[in-house]
Amino acid sequence: MSENTTKKKSIGLIIGLILMLAAEVVFLFSLMSLDVLPGKYVALVVTLLVVIDAIVVVLLLKGSGKKSFSIIGIVICLIMILGMAFGTYYAYNTYVTLAKISEYKAHWEDYDVIVAKDSIYKDASDIKGMTVYAFDNQSKMYTEAKEKLITKSDVNYELLEDCDKVGQMIVGNDGKITDNVIFISDNNYQMLCDADKVWKKETQPLFTIRVAKRDNDNREQIDVTKDPFNICISGIDMWGSIDQVSRSDVNMIVTVNPQTHEILLSSVPRDSYVTLHSFQQLDKLTHSGVYGIDETVTTMEDWLDIDISRYVRVDFSMLVDIVNAIGGVDVYSDYEFKSSISHWKYKKGWNYLTGKKALYFVRERHAFEDEDQQRIKNQQKVMKACIKKMTTSKALLTKYTDILKAVDGEMETNISEKEMAALVKMQLNEMPKWKIRTQSVQGDLTMKGTYSMGFGRDLLVSIPREESVQEVSDNIHKTLYPIDK
Repeated sequence: MSENTTKKKSIGLIIGLILMLAAEVVFLFSLMSLDVLPGKYVALVVTLLVVIDAIVVVLLLKGSGKKSFSIIGIVICLIMILGMAFGTYYAYNTYVTLAKISEYKAHWEDYDVIVAKDSIYKDASDIKGMTVYAFDNQSKMYTEAKEKLITKSDVNYELLEDCDKVGQMIVGNDGKITDNVIFISDNNYQMLCDADKVWKKETQPLFTIRVAKRDNDNREQIDVTKDPFNICISGIDMWGSIDQVSRSDVNMIVTVNPQTHEILLSSVPRDSYVTLHSFQQLDKLTHSGVYGIDETVTTMEDWLDIDISRYVRVDFSMLVDIVNAIGGVDVYSDYEFKSSISHWKYKKGWNYLTGKKALYFVRERHAFEDEDQQRIKNQQKVMKACIKKMTTSKALLTKYTDILKAVDGEMETNISEKEMAALVKMQLNEMPKWKIRTQSVQGDLTMKGTYSMGFGRDLLVSIPREESVQEVSDNIHKTLYPIDK
């Protein structure tokens, strides 16, 4: 081998070593920036890299006398460069995903101009200068939507005291369809269609106005690895975009005490008849979601006399994807039943649930005598199973990329990326065994009018029992601040 060839080979080996070391530095920097691995794991990674580097250097130096050593060294060097690039990509992807789900987003809601299906009105220009019937609702989003409609079609409003009276301007109490025009939120329109088949059959949206809403950043600064805190879990009743405001069908308060390693899951029936924080009017808790997550949080704070500093908002897709990501969960069913809205069947006893099977397990209520109370129990069972699997097995480590994919775009929270990283780090470092307890607010079903749909239209609601509300509130306080025995 010529001196020139040997020199070129040496330069190539040096460049390879430099690239490998540079890739390792970038990987370690991204790992440290992410800050999810405990110090002992970081030290282990660094030690492993140093050992591998030493082996590669020795092999390359030996390669000057033995070609096979040089080849092995080059192969390891290439594998390390690719491995570090792969690790850096996933660390960066983790950081971006955590930041994305914790950033404050502008939620949006659609407001529909509704007409009869055989109406003479075909587009926005046809209603220009007309009188449009609307709900006298002081919601900021609804007010903005009404202003946008005036800009678009120069309409005049006749405001009525509730949504039911607005609805009657198209579908009368006698079932007759008029050629009037109304303007209500898409959520209210869907509720009218759910309550009366005539609405779905005889009416249609002429066009839609979209309004953005930005929730307040009112989170209290806490150390989530030391300070106890409450999280409001709001499950919206839809698939697709998490950015759209919608009814809050699942309402759960997760009380976390990181010092005692206790988690208390407190469920509230979706139909609970409560006073909305912003409007000081009685309504179903599920309807609070159409005014934004802030309304759901503050309404439950007022009602249960607690502080809720964090929230997590999820849709149907999230549950399906999370359960699939962690490899399914085993859940005990108190009854044998078949889902009334899908083909899934469940046996009494233990059931292995994949994503969609878990979703229809937690959504079912018609199969049970106590309907929503059993549905709440089933929701808690699945939540508990997911928490246990992620905190007592290696799922958090081995499935974390799948978990990240599951939450991306299907979950939003005001838990910051640093707080999420700190919780993961604490779990990996200490591997504590969490004690998980459950409770729920009890209520009695009856028919009442609501603020969102109108007090002239009775809907099924659950009147909370005062002693149950007090007990739930007391247990939350005791979990947050246990009295030393």
